[in-house]
Amino acid sequence: MENDFPKDLKYSKDYVWLKKENDVVVLGVVKPGVEQVEEFVFVMLPEKEKQLQKGDVCISLEAVKWSGEITTPVIGKVVDVNMDVFNNPSLLNKDPYKNWLIKIAITDEKELTQLMNANEALLYYQEKLNA
Repeated sequence: MENDFPKDLKYSKDYVWLKKENDVVVLGVVKPGVEQVEEFVFVMLPEKEKQLQKGDVCISLEAVKWSGEITTPVIGKVVDVNMDVFNNPSLLNKDPYKNWLIKIAITDEKELTQLMNANEALLYYQEKLNA
């Protein structure tokens, strides 16, 4: 798992990565999370313009023999959804850091400081997945 966390991203404890692009954050699934499932077969994304509160379920994922939900670690409004991943969920398995899920216009950038950096995420997920 050593190089599974790009240094330019932030990470939550719920298998989510975030990348800040101006006043928007791009949200996706971390590689160790993707590796826990065989292949994603379904992704339900929120509607554009949906207002999200921290902790809201914003995405549902289904894979072979697994299903789960992603909660948002930030407050904001959905400004874009990745229809390529919606139409072909297995793209997440091919490259989870290239194939993002949603983009959120955040209301408070300070929330990003509460997330983990790459080194913290590596340690957290090593412990979580080896427990």
